[in-house]
Amino acid sequence: MLSSSLMVARIAAVLLVLAGLWARCANFRSVFPAQGHVELLPSDSHYYTRFARLQLHAFPRYQTFDPYVSFPEGAQIILPPLHAELVAAAVKAVGENEAELGAAWVGPALSMLWLGALLGLAWAVMGAGPSLVLAALLGLTPVLVDAGALGNADHHLHEGFLGAAVPLAVMAMIRSPSTRTAVLVGVLLGAGRLLTPSAFIFVPCAAAAAGLAGWWRPEDQGYARAVGWAGVIAAAIGVAAAVAFGSARSLEYEEVSAFHPLLALACFGAAYGVAALARARHSTATTAIAPKTGAGRLRGAAALAGSVVVGLVLVPPMRGALSHLGRADPLLALVTESEPLWRDPKWAVQLLGAALLVLPLGLFLALRRVRRDDIPLLAPLCLVVPLLGAAAMQARFAPALAGSAAVLVSECFALIDRVVLRRVVAAVGAVPLALSLVPPARQIPPADVRLVRPTLLWMRDHLPPASADPYDGQKASYGVVASYLLGHTLPLWSERPAVATLFSQLRVHVEGNRRAADVLAAGSDEEAYERAVAAGARYVLVTPAERILGHDGEAVGASAMGKLLESGWMGSPEDTTGHFRLVHDSEEKRQRPEGGSYARLFEVVSGAVLRGGARAAGPQVAGRKYAPAASGKVLRVSYPGRYQVVCTNGGSGTAMVGEDAVHQGSTIAVEGCGG
Repeated sequence: MLSSSLMVARIAAVLLVLAGLWARCANFRSVFPAQGHVELLPSDSHYYTRFARLQLHAFPRYQTFDPYVSFPEGAQIILPPLHAELVAAAVKAVGENEAELGAAWVGPALSMLWLGALLGLAWAVMGAGPSLVLAALLGLTPVLVDAGALGNADHHLHEGFLGAAVPLAVMAMIRSPSTRTAVLVGVLLGAGRLLTPSAFIFVPCAAAAAGLAGWWRPEDQGYARAVGWAGVIAAAIGVAAAVAFGSARSLEYEEVSAFHPLLALACFGAAYGVAALARARHSTATTAIAPKTGAGRLRGAAALAGSVVVGLVLVPPMRGALSHLGRADPLLALVTESEPLWRDPKWAVQLLGAALLVLPLGLFLALRRVRRDDIPLLAPLCLVVPLLGAAAMQARFAPALAGSAAVLVSECFALIDRVVLRRVVAAVGAVPLALSLVPPARQIPPADVRLVRPTLLWMRDHLPPASADPYDGQKASYGVVASYLLGHTLPLWSERPAVATLFSQLRVHVEGNRRAADVLAAGSDEEAYERAVAAGARYVLVTPAERILGHDGEAVGASAMGKLLESGWMGSPEDTTGHFRLVHDSEEKRQRPEGGSYARLFEVVSGAVLRGGARAAGPQVAGRKYAPAASGKVLRVSYPGRYQVVCTNGGSGTAMVGEDAVHQGSTIAVEGCGG
């Protein structure tokens, strides 16, 4: 029969997991509003929904190429394949017609699986008490709740749980080096990239902990072998993943590539070498020199040398990773998750809550215990310290830091000797954790989601298709230039290709964003038209923005985007478009006193030329009389209809312009202007 204390601990564990589930579902009023549709949390969840449908159409093949992203090239999507397939399974469970409903439940469902698995692992590694503390931190830390919240299908939910699972597994391997613990470490590190792109950061941290443990405690005879096997297993999984889901010939760290298995070999090769040399040194000091000692020293030296060679191969991609950490990409410099946490300590506390408040005490206790030969604590220490630095530079590393810090704090909580101090620490940590259980106020989606959605749905129903099936992976015939902020919602809701995207770092995304931004930033009608044609854009969708990506310091009002949005580029007789035709004005209004359409969709047309005309007055467009301007003595019009024309010879005439003439750039002779 179970003891009463063990029974209470198990009940508490179940309650903590349920509390974590409630915290992640407490925002249901925001995700399921009264309007009836699902409001996914922006913005990656929207693209995951589209990507899931791509996988369902391609099954059993894994579809990495999406022609509707970064048009006209299309892009190999580097999202983690295992997570993408899990989202696809959720979409399949509810049906593709309710794809967003299935995606909405991905965060809470996977979070509960992770919480249950980690609670079991922590119970075996740390015992009941620290495991309950860990469950509370992982279940209720704000940044982890947000990452796995209802309506969030993004891969970031795995980062915090991997940040906890990896140090727990390494702690288990340090305490009990065996094939089982080596497999656990290797599988977590090897499969991490299949769950989240940033999982590679755990590899050098785990290897550092494994190497230091081997150097400081060389008496374990099988430890070096366990470290070596962990690296081999991680590398083997990485190779299989690159062959199945990515490119085994690529070294790009962002992709599922050969970079990841090589990184595992380099890092764990070094850790194995250190552990093997330490073991050989220990054997020499305690016993007579034997052939086995010499062989161990030789293997250790060879592993270190091999890791250096492999490491040199990885220098270029690592240099690229460091540049992205420094926000070299224009898009990375703008997004919220790239903001440095050190600039806003209040925000850091809001994200990390109790984990950050008690982390200084945990670090102090861990460092003191490590010095007293509590070697397993190296595992969370070697993750927390570098992740602290990374999160200080970019907030995107906060979930991983929260997971690793939770392990460190949980293990060190049991080391507090004084009961009073332990109660104070528990109270300090419990208050912010309890706040995660309070249902948040209903969140209104941002304007670029809420006010644009009706226009994107109109585009889906009224524009000509860009391909026979938007989910079959076939090349599209045209693209849509819009703000990069619409890069995930546009392919999902309008089912049309986007030139700009919220993806970054890879060349294809950077170039697509540049092409779209150059169209929107153009200063003249002809320049905007030429750039749109070069980008393969048949439509331009304009929405309010304070800046244009990559064109900081330039006046938005003087750009093509500003002119199209404010007046349909019919602001004056001297500056009127002959290439952009308004096809849809949204009913949703701009959030300013004077109002105005929030979204305007324009078709890119060659524009008909009125031969012999100097000025003209045409049809009504959005409440304005369309009066095209002559550019370079050419009177070009972008709307069909009847025109009253002032001739170049001083007379007057009329012209009828048809749809075909506008699209084909035909020359129309003006009646009354001398032919």
